[in-house]
Amino acid sequence: MGTIPDRDLGGLAVVVLPNLLLEASGDYVMALRFTAATAVTTHAQVQWLVRGDAVEGRDYDVGRLTEFWKLTCEQDWKLCEDNQAGVASRRYEPGPYAPDERGVKHFVQWYLDRMGDSKL
Repeated sequence: MGTIPDRDLGGLAVVVLPNLLLEASGDYVMALRFTAATAVTTHAQVQWLVRGDAVEGRDYDVGRLTEFWKLTCEQDWKLCEDNQAGVASRRYEPGPYAPDERGVKHFVQWYLDRMGDSKL
């Protein structure tokens, strides 16, 4: 992307609450937007962005570009579906967040703040 000649320079992730994730690498940007459809259903829109002058088949291969994200997104969505099934169980009891769930805790606190609800 841009004028940086080295494609192997890592990546940058940006989360824009409430519903946008951007992942930028040296040769593309992946944008993932979530939109609530119901209380338990979410629509996900995934887009890949490449340079405006990039030519498909020469500068990038759509299958190679999307393969990794398709796999990881589908795995993540399956985890979310399984988690929702557990939360919907009548036997579910909320507990504390684990240290590695700070992103979830941050989102929940952001949501509660917007709804005028209490702190976690």
